[in-house]
Amino acid sequence: MSTATTYEHDAPEMTEQDSYTATYSPQDNKLRLYSVSRLAPDTYAQAKRLGFKYAPKQGFFVAPMWTPAREDWLLKLAGCIEDEDSTTEERAAERAARFEGYSEKRGTEAERAVSAVRSITEHIPFGQPILVGHHSERRARKDAERIENGMRKAVNLWETSEYWQRRARASLAHARYAERPDVRYRRIKKLEASKRKHERSRDGQQKALKLWSQPDITYEKALAIANSESLFGIYTSFEFPLARYPRDHTPYEGSRSVWSALDTGIIDEKKAVALMVPRLERGIAWDNRWIAHYENRIAYERAMLGEDTGTEAKGAAILPFQQMDMQPGGTVQISRSHSRGEVLSILRVNKKEGVISSLTVVSRWGRYSVAIEEVTEYTPPTKESAAAAKKATAQPPLVNFPGEGYKHMTKAEWSKIHKDYKGTEKVRATDEHGAYRYRKAMWYEDGRSCYGPVFITDQKEIPLPPPSEKPDLSALAPRKADAPDPAPAAPETDAPPAADDHEAPGMAEEIKNLKGQLKEGVKIAVADQLFSTPPHIVQQMIDLADIQPDNRILEPSAGTGAILAGLAQHGVDLHNVEAVELNYALADALREKYPYASQGDFLQYGTSAAAGFDRILMNPPFKNGIDIKHIEHAYSLLNPGGVLVAICANGPRQQDRLRPMAEESGGGYEVLPPNTFDGTGVNTAMDHIYK
Repeated sequence: MSTATTYEHDAPEMTEQDSYTATYSPQDNKLRLYSVSRLAPDTYAQAKRLGFKYAPKQGFFVAPMWTPAREDWLLKLAGCIEDEDSTTEERAAERAARFEGYSEKRGTEAERAVSAVRSITEHIPFGQPILVGHHSERRARKDAERIENGMRKAVNLWETSEYWQRRARASLAHARYAERPDVRYRRIKKLEASKRKHERSRDGQQKALKLWSQPDITYEKALAIANSESLFGIYTSFEFPLARYPRDHTPYEGSRSVWSALDTGIIDEKKAVALMVPRLERGIAWDNRWIAHYENRIAYERAMLGEDTGTEAKGAAILPFQQMDMQPGGTVQISRSHSRGEVLSILRVNKKEGVISSLTVVSRWGRYSVAIEEVTEYTPPTKESAAAAKKATAQPPLVNFPGEGYKHMTKAEWSKIHKDYKGTEKVRATDEHGAYRYRKAMWYEDGRSCYGPVFITDQKEIPLPPPSEKPDLSALAPRKADAPDPAPAAPETDAPPAADDHEAPGMAEEIKNLKGQLKEGVKIAVADQLFSTPPHIVQQMIDLADIQPDNRILEPSAGTGAILAGLAQHGVDLHNVEAVELNYALADALREKYPYASQGDFLQYGTSAAAGFDRILMNPPFKNGIDIKHIEHAYSLLNPGGVLVAICANGPRQQDRLRPMAEESGGGYEVLPPNTFDGTGVNTAMDHIYK
């Protein structure tokens, strides 16, 4: 049947009942309403009041469970209630496919967001700071904001995609779970308990109805019946407004019980009968409908359980494990969450009326009992495990000896003592003796009751057992199950693949990295007029420095590490290289790659003559001629025979102080081409100084 939503003026002429179709599914106990047109406002309000919710994707209204009121409303609206065409498995598969579509859509959007982040960061070197005062500062800050927002969007979209993946898997898993025999067995037990509850309510109301239906009920008798209603599990109250039930003694108009109304003279015995008899008849009919509903559901569940287990549907539900010949020493797995995946050994099989009701098992927490409906798998015992279980449950020997404080009595005197006043008690094994049992009883002596150990005088004396080795119960030790069996096959519909089937490992790893970066915060370094050294200039500086394998090298004002990266690419051992950077963020980024990078002001940096440097390569800041001070300070740290190669501004001050310094040492002062540092517009030179 088509569930497409149409409007009332588009619908063909038909009766009101023809416009609606009602269905019921015993699999999930849900009522559904299909409508070919939009519900009228009053009809929609009534559906909402009764607990019906609209499912827009499926195009119908659904109630979470059957109730008589919901059934009556659907019968009035549609005329009859049909069987639901689709099964729970089919609906779960449709829901899973829908969730899978949501997941794919969000996953695609997440990939687009990641691509957008990549496109922004492609032209930004890793660790590139925002240059304060540079014309690119505004653009760089905007890019940093876009990167963070894009990363956050990508992570949120990916998490949403994973959420719908989990929903898709859970939809199918829940449908399979509801069809498990142990789950169906527990559902039958709950239905039977609910049925008994309504039967008790019905029986109580029937007894009360019989009393209220007696002929010629007097006032005293009506008062007594109303006072004893609690004995039948009934409490009824009515409204007695002043307009219909006038009284002079009180203006109270709230609800009150029939007994209170009789006692205060608001109503007489005839009005009480007129109120109670219809009320009890409606209650009995209501309970009967619930009982019939539960009987039908129980019959259905028993039939389905019989199909699952290969047994006939009888008066009581029988699980397949209840029919097995379970033996001590065998192993089971149970559905309890804290024992999932653990193999438990059976110590004792407990039966009730010839049917297995529970098992005493060994777990890592000790011994405890599990209900048979919790068992999901059973393995018969081996000879070793059966022997171990027998040894573990074997009773210790019963001793009989005249110990200190023991009551001496004959076998006949012992047999005369009532069973409630005698028994045996266990004693654990020690280094001096093994485990044993001894008799204890209560007796009267000198007018008082006594309780203590007993020695039977006319039976053979049995001394304490000698100490023995602890029995080897390793065969009963709980262990993790082997590789689990594959999950039950999904319904024959297009089921969604597992989450890993559509997720690209690279994408998942990238999202994980993005989440880590967002957790730590997107780091934005801020530097004052710092310009990264171009690779070809770095190579030229390395060639001029003529670096030897044993040279100790210094890079002041390391910045983003462009010169360090060039040295590493040239094959220089970075353990011989020291770097200094003033900016904290840049220094932290450098230390992640270069262990000998430090944070500090280079102008305050000093070293002893014995520990000077053989080579110094530097690109200092240019602002206000500070490059001159940096180069002169670096020269003071240079060892004799060392080489200093520095980038500086090509200004009048640099020409006056740095150029003569380079030429007098035998080096050189080379003016670099314009726009060597793209976008800066600063004229630069390369200073080559020997010492």
